Amino acid sequence: MRAQLKIGIIADKSEDVTEDLLTRFAETYALPQAPSPDADWDYFLQNRNGTLELCDNRPVTDSANPLSVNFTSGPSLYRFKFDRRINQPLARAVGIKQGIRPKVCDLTAGFGNDGFVLAGLGCQVIFVERNPVIWALLQDGLRRGCEHHETGIFLRSNVGLVCSDAKTFLEKSDQTFDTLFLDPMYPKSGKRALTKIKMRVLRDLVGDDDDSAELLRFSLEYPNKMRVVVKRPVAAPFISGFRPSFEIKG
Repeated sequence: MRAQLKIGIIADKSEDVTEDLLTRFAETYALPQAPSPDADWDYFLQNRNGTLELCDNRPVTDSANPLSVNFTSGPSLYRFKFDRRINQPLARAVGIKQGIRPKVCDLTAGFGNDGFVLAGLGCQVIFVERNPVIWALLQDGLRRGCEHHETGIFLRSNVGLVCSDAKTFLEKSDQTFDTLFLDPMYPKSGKRALTKIKMRVLRDLVGDDDDSAELLRFSLEYPNKMRVVVKRPVAAPFISGFRPSFEIKG
């Protein structure tokens, strides 16, 4: 967790599952708890109607508050229900083919959008997220997704979640993966898209992924994998000059 950001917890220590997660999270990372947000907090986590939310406690003009991870409605559920093509760029990149569903390790899980798509297509996916706040939001989104009548069937069987630095996880893991998937923070740009709430919050919390070249190098040398996939904007340069063996543009 980036030291310059002050993050607090709104928790009442009730028996609610999300409240229990918040309390344990606050204790693990020594975060302040209060019945209402303190003025010096940059962000705070709260439980609202059984959903873990991250709220920006500073004046914002470019997006709405609060932020949560949701796989049971909106774009994620729509894509699962109506776009199950195995020839879509993401599926082709990780190695999905007729009758083949690779085991994927998503090393930079973030809010889990790509991993959710891959799990919905039948892949076994391990989400690895090193930022504890993003991990907590993702964990809560997956918990609710596992309880949902449409997404629960494949999420319960296809998804695992780890809070760890990706390199540390790979060093300690004895698992074999068909594909290592990296989606590091996109390069800074003046485009409006980067001010959307999820991208802005990600950059706020995790920074610019300055170690992405190191992670890519380590992934390429990792013995228990068949393929390494890097997701990048079309116009972005290759990470530290690492030219891929092939590209899928979309």
